[in-house]
Amino acid sequence: QMFILKYIPVAGKYMNSDYTQLIHGGLWEWIYTLFIVPGGFHLWFIRDLILIVVVSPFLYFCIRKMIFIYFPLIIFFSFYNSWFQSLTMFSIGAACAIYNISLEVKLKHKWGLVLLGTASLLLMLYCSIIFIPGTKELYLVAILFLFVWFLYDYLYRKGWRFDFIKRWIPYTFFIYLFHIPALSIVKKVMLLVGRGEEWSYWITFLVSPFIMAAVAIWIGGLLKKYLPKLYSVLTGGR
Repeated sequence: QMFILKYIPVAGKYMNSDYTQLIHGGLWEWIYTLFIVPGGFHLWFIRDLILIVVVSPFLYFCIRKMIFIYFPLIIFFSFYNSWFQSLTMFSIGAACAIYNISLEVKLKHKWGLVLLGTASLLLMLYCSIIFIPGTKELYLVAILFLFVWFLYDYLYRKGWRFDFIKRWIPYTFFIYLFHIPALSIVKKVMLLVGRGEEWSYWITFLVSPFIMAAVAIWIGGLLKKYLPKLYSVLTGGR
């Protein structure tokens, strides 16, 4: 996707990075860009997952035999190295599977939902005004995920069924693959149309993800219908 878009004049000029230089690079440049610092940097989690699976027998031993030492250590290091953050999330899931812990939790009172929603709003304001990228902020974003999770459960119990989501679910991974650099292209085009006016930044921030997702679903649907083999390769069969 990166290579193809870079060679399309309309899209290429809106990309932030030039990966075509790898064509003239050596073997090490290819290995480095594919497996160490992925050219498609949003696929970092696949790189981390491959590494974690390799050491999973050791993780199983740690979770079974020394869980109260293991988790404080990896959580501590996750504040200083993003790979340990992936390790922490994987280990929490592994611990739930090993000890048969259910993650299904229901809020009994709507005030809990109100508190989570308020905390999410404050978090978004914080990230918008004084956001400093880092692992600590990524942990705080978990509050927003919990709010969306419990809000969905609450609305579902009230009779909302969200049937339209079922049509999107098959394309969620494709949307994730597609959003880099598609989202950047959509934003830059919208800002160009808005001529850099202040209002255009707000509209772009709010609307561009939905435009990108709609385009991704449309393209994904076409690929799945007319080129199913290619779609399967692009998504790894997911």
